[in-house]
Amino acid sequence: MVISTFLLLIATPVFYWTTVWLAVADSDEALQLRKLEFIQSRLPIFTIDDIQIWNAISRDIQILPATNPMIANDTIFQQTFLDSLEDELEPYRVLHSPILVSGKNFILSVRINLIETEDFLATIALLFAIVIIILLVGMYMINLWQSRTIWKPFYETLGVVERYKIDRHEDFKRKSTGIEEFDRLDQAIAKLIHENISIYDSQREFVENAAHELQTPLAVIQSQIDNMMQREDMTEAQGEFLSLLEASLSRLIHLNKNLLLLSKLESRQFIATGRVSVRKALASRIASFAEQAEWLGIDVEIKQGEDIEIEANETLVEVAISNLLQNSIRHNVRNGRVVLTIANGRLTVANTGNPSPLQVSHLFQRFAKASQSQQGNGLGLSIVKKIADIYGWGIDYDFDGGMHQFKISF
Repeated sequence: MVISTFLLLIATPVFYWTTVWLAVADSDEALQLRKLEFIQSRLPIFTIDDIQIWNAISRDIQILPATNPMIANDTIFQQTFLDSLEDELEPYRVLHSPILVSGKNFILSVRINLIETEDFLATIALLFAIVIIILLVGMYMINLWQSRTIWKPFYETLGVVERYKIDRHEDFKRKSTGIEEFDRLDQAIAKLIHENISIYDSQREFVENAAHELQTPLAVIQSQIDNMMQREDMTEAQGEFLSLLEASLSRLIHLNKNLLLLSKLESRQFIATGRVSVRKALASRIASFAEQAEWLGIDVEIKQGEDIEIEANETLVEVAISNLLQNSIRHNVRNGRVVLTIANGRLTVANTGNPSPLQVSHLFQRFAKASQSQQGNGLGLSIVKKIADIYGWGIDYDFDGGMHQFKISF
């Protein structure tokens, strides 16, 4: 397209000068024909007395006095004359030819008007502008059509890759396009996806197996710590050490359970679904945290509007609510508040805590801290996000009026 435009711009002056040359050559030929016509038909009967009358009635063919020295041959040149009707100068081609009238020398002046240069240039510029615009638009449309046709397989492949979810174990299958490059691209993507699925499955299986295998030794360690704490001969220092050890072990057990839950979520093991009441699920989970909230002096307020019934796995709904409640209490302040609201198809869990907003970009990532507090294992909110993604729920965070608000839109 650029080359075509460049060639057109070069061709414009060439076309102009060629057209001017042809117009001048045609005008010169017409002058010679008029001269011959006058000499053959008029000059033999022409007299000196006829000159004045002829010049009065003829505008383009005039009989002029002889020059000194007298011209010997035909002379053609360009000259401008005043057009009295339009009051402007017009370009003419003029032929001067020596003739004899009644044996005396005179000059035959024949003229023919030319196209005005400005009009000629404007016409050519307009025509070329129209041609260039049509050419550019046409080439753009052709290139656009060719581009869409040629790159259609590529964009189809790109769309499949963009929509692909590795945790769904979908096969990447594309029909052959007949174009070697695109077929090779599809084969490379299919191979890459297959290898990543294998790695993903291996990692998930490792996490699941490790979580399962850790349950027994963790339970044994927990039992041994409980037994040791019940011994009568245990000193105060040993008791404090065992208390710290038990707290760390509890966090490890909780982390192990969460890793196992994430593994099950990613492998889609929670298949069974049914109608679940969000109000009932919330009520059942509040009871589990009532004692902890009371011990911290946290006031739990419930604002219930119209109940929400959703099609989901009841266990996962309770897990999501439990993690939000646990997050609101664990990252709260003593004598703080928790406000639970069910309204407009949304569950909102709001709590006091850190006086500044949380970093939203990393909030729902694994092992990210919800606040500056060192509590928690960083998996609670990521589990909520995973459950929300499974069922297509929306989950958002907002900080308003000193309250951290987590909202699930069903």
